[in-house]
Amino acid sequence: MRLINVQTFALEEFFNEQVPPYAILSHTWGNDEDEVSFRDITERNTGDASWPVKFKGCCERAEKDGFTHAWIDTCCIDKTNSVELGEAINSMFRWYSNASVCYVYFSDVTTDDRKQLPSQISSGRWFQRGWTLQELLAPSRLLFFNSQWVDIGSKAQWAGLIETITGISRAFLLGRRPLSEASIAQRMSWASKRTTKRKEDIAYCLLGIFNIMMPMIYGEGDHAFTRLQREIIRETRDDSIFAWGLKSAGPVSTEPQEMISAGIFAPSPASFIGSGHILSLERESKCRTAFGFDRGYIRGNFPLYTRQDGQLFAKLSCGPETKCVEGQIVGIPLYHEAPGEEYYIRPEGRYAQLLPDIEVVSFTPIIYIKTERQRASTTTATNQSCFFIEDPINAGLKLIEVEPQDCWWKEDSQIVMENDTADKTIQRAWARFRHEREGSSDFLTTALRDLAEQRNRMRKAAFGKKVATDGVTTIHIKTEQDTTEQGMFVVKLTKATALPSVTVNGTFELELRAVASGLERVAKRRDEILLEIEHFNQQRGTTLTWDSIRSHLDAIDEEKCVLEKIGKSQMEWTKEGYTFARQANSLAEAALANGYVPVLEKKSATGDSGQHPNNEVPVSTARQKAFIDSLIAFGGWFCLLLAAAAGLPFSSADGQYRSRPDLTVPKLNITVPAPDANGSEYVFVAPYANTIPQPGAYIYRKDGDLVWSGVGYYSGFVANFHPTTYNGKTVLQGFQGTMDQNHGEGVGQHVLLDQNYEHLISTRTGNHHIPSIHEFTVVNDKTALVEIYLPTIANLTLWGGNSSQQWLGNGLFQEFDIATGELVFEWNSLDYLDPADSLNALGSSASNSGLSSAQTWDYVHINSIDKDNDGNYLVSSRHFSTIFKINGTDGSIIWQLGGNHSTFTQDFTFGFQHDARWRSQSGNIDVISFFDNSGNGEITFNNVSRALFVQLNHTDNTATVIRKATAPYGLEANSQGNTQLLANDNLFVSWGSAGAFTQFNADNEILYHAFIEDAVSYRGFLANWTGTPSEAPALAAYVDSANTTRLYVSWNGDTETKVWRFYQVQEGETQYLGEQSRTSFETSFLWESEYSPANDVKFYAEAIGDNGDVLVKTLPSLATSFTEITE
Repeated sequence: MRLINVQTFALEEFFNEQVPPYAILSHTWGNDEDEVSFRDITERNTGDASWPVKFKGCCERAEKDGFTHAWIDTCCIDKTNSVELGEAINSMFRWYSNASVCYVYFSDVTTDDRKQLPSQISSGRWFQRGWTLQELLAPSRLLFFNSQWVDIGSKAQWAGLIETITGISRAFLLGRRPLSEASIAQRMSWASKRTTKRKEDIAYCLLGIFNIMMPMIYGEGDHAFTRLQREIIRETRDDSIFAWGLKSAGPVSTEPQEMISAGIFAPSPASFIGSGHILSLERESKCRTAFGFDRGYIRGNFPLYTRQDGQLFAKLSCGPETKCVEGQIVGIPLYHEAPGEEYYIRPEGRYAQLLPDIEVVSFTPIIYIKTERQRASTTTATNQSCFFIEDPINAGLKLIEVEPQDCWWKEDSQIVMENDTADKTIQRAWARFRHEREGSSDFLTTALRDLAEQRNRMRKAAFGKKVATDGVTTIHIKTEQDTTEQGMFVVKLTKATALPSVTVNGTFELELRAVASGLERVAKRRDEILLEIEHFNQQRGTTLTWDSIRSHLDAIDEEKCVLEKIGKSQMEWTKEGYTFARQANSLAEAALANGYVPVLEKKSATGDSGQHPNNEVPVSTARQKAFIDSLIAFGGWFCLLLAAAAGLPFSSADGQYRSRPDLTVPKLNITVPAPDANGSEYVFVAPYANTIPQPGAYIYRKDGDLVWSGVGYYSGFVANFHPTTYNGKTVLQGFQGTMDQNHGEGVGQHVLLDQNYEHLISTRTGNHHIPSIHEFTVVNDKTALVEIYLPTIANLTLWGGNSSQQWLGNGLFQEFDIATGELVFEWNSLDYLDPADSLNALGSSASNSGLSSAQTWDYVHINSIDKDNDGNYLVSSRHFSTIFKINGTDGSIIWQLGGNHSTFTQDFTFGFQHDARWRSQSGNIDVISFFDNSGNGEITFNNVSRALFVQLNHTDNTATVIRKATAPYGLEANSQGNTQLLANDNLFVSWGSAGAFTQFNADNEILYHAFIEDAVSYRGFLANWTGTPSEAPALAAYVDSANTTRLYVSWNGDTETKVWRFYQVQEGETQYLGEQSRTSFETSFLWESEYSPANDVKFYAEAIGDNGDVLVKTLPSLATSFTEITE
């Protein structure tokens, strides 16, 4: 932490045990001229006498009390550095707790008269602000000062008044009881009357009070408080967190007209204003299971109670202090989402109540309560759908035209459609975007009105594509529904790095439509001519053919005129037909080149379609020429539609599943199939990129089939996801937080999940530094190794910088106890390494300039740590292109491989490596492995990335490559990547930024290769895993018009189900329908009956394990009309 030298007013930085005793200031922020910022103190002449009274008074008082240093938030934190700010906010409570004394400065208390003080203190801003709550509770010694820095007493002296103002009992105020003994509801109530300038801060200011650490995400608004509550219940079973909105005895709330969810979580601490007397009742909480999250619901065991007025409540394990009310506990209102199911909402407009504790209750094994708050829907005849175009400038585009024109709200960047609830027609708008660069073409090269008018005649396959290109730039489009407002959608345009096989092409669609229209005209004209010939023959009363007519033309003058007209029409028809046939052929060739397959429609003699126009029939490429030939010969076939290549299952085509439409899964493409694709080893990756709709943690089978989507389990940026062992059990580990793309660093926490995918622990480093993404290695089932990226002020003129360059990214690593956070070992790179040896030159880019805490010089970039049996560490530094062996006792460097000062003579080069691991140690011989990136995009050591095993001989100090697995297809990963040693000396290599993964055998032959298109994965792993999810399986049922029911079932994360059995339930009777072997993430079952199922029929499925036991059942589900999901 940084402290102010109270004599020189200079900032000085201290670590861990080096921190001297210090005084700390608590205050409310005033005008800018009254505060000293970090920039002020780093750029100002410290000898300047004109420091603001608050700053100067604090330093003078600290010096008077015998302290050499003080801490003030305005100047000791660089708030322009989001990483530092996040670490500071997470550390704030600890810093106030560790201070020797806290000075509270009341800027609006102007007196020192003991009679007037209570009134001024009570009405002061300090007791109204959110941040000062922890500053009141954390310090053991608190002194109050008025605006003139006159001592007006201590917290102990004013404890009675403070208890009256805040509602906090003296036992907690004076530290006689730890804050953890106060219920969550009590602690929330302490903040119920406090405010913060930014919405997010009302959550962040409470982190220390609940002993929670979480990343800061300014801009998330009220969601920060929801996120805080989620983190709290991961750490406790105190369900008083739900005891908000509490109403004492009074009139019963009226039945709301529309039952909508108020959410299970409080919208703000203000909701706890009546909960200050609610205690947690340990006697009941011990017999209940922990809470869990399941697709928008919180899962838990709650006793249910129905009051005489019919209102349903869930009883909590909390209630009033016995001195207030005896025999009562808190009940929260519930409402069934669907009768007979265990899904509930906490309805808006109803309040929590105190209920009798002696009433008989009915227990349910498990119920689900919706977590999110809903908004009431409008009841007007027309509803608006608003499409917000989110900053197309980021994609280099400008919106210039919308059709229909009157739906474009240009100033608001919205396209607004009025939808008549009585009209089932889907309304559509068209938008034209133009490149900002001069002379570029639009993404739509035709009038919007042309497209709009032709829309209903275009093929269905033309719609739904997500990528468009103008030949220079490729744009990815994504539409997301705004969960906070009904009818609001966000349209996002981003640049894509690669072009998929099939893209949007409006010009092509119009050309295709024009040819189809032309062919239709030709066919219509042909039929007209044939009718004219037929009519002509009928008038003559003969059965002349066309040839016989031609032979008699000279003799029949009247008929000749008619026949000449017919012949002329036939020639024109034939000529026009050949023209359109050639165009159709050209379009067909273009279609094939762009990944399309033709879809043809057979015309009857009268021109009526032999099939419904929407029944697109895919044909193979081999058949195309025959159809085109028959088209040219006018044999009755002609091309109408082109569709995307068919034959893929639903889930593979667009990443969606019928039972889980909320999942959009990145496709794992297989180029070299694994010989054991159906084995027990799974691929663990965390792909991310702008084109990945749902980045995060994923488990796949080796054949590319999904096993588990971690969407909703991990938040923010996710990396380094794979199984590990902790406390003797196999668990999942993964980093979650934020990512700084400029430096390849992040801040967040490493989270462990058990085999039920339930949260086990969110790790905390030894001294509350926030870890980065690169490393989390469990040692001996107990401790963990992590890397920390710490922006630090330094004199960069020592390494070629100027006076304005003063920030570098210091690299640290720690070993700490996972359960307690106790620090075992810490190594600071600046104590042992010379930044002059960095290959990442100072100022090589703007983000690496060292000009600010957001532009730190990332000189070392530690990206992996491993530990040997002797307690020494193996550390990889990307920007030194060096691997170090570090003494586990004193931190000294034992040897180094690579870089400018290699201990070894080596006949190979490597650079910018990742994932250095011990493989064996015997006498004077060590074997290590690492992933050699071989370049960083600017500097190249080798032309291809590879996995290396290197033998180190400490007798003659030589380093020799003993195994090398080279990237296939010439892949080069300029960043990220790892090497995993498997059984039988197989290797599994993740190619990092290339988004690819390869398994090699012991002879380095490729056994398996896969990739995720346009994606990056920091690391990838292949491992055994047994998953038995606690979340419920999902089932979707669809009934078509042929009395056929299609059932789709999946269980996210399940590895044990062998068979799914399907049932229907009607009027309490259950009928077995059949079973289907489980071979993929989603299993489908087709059930045909003699009649269409009644409206009240429900379906469910059972998951059957290897030994025939029922593992889990889905909830009963009503069927939906199949046409509703296909049209």
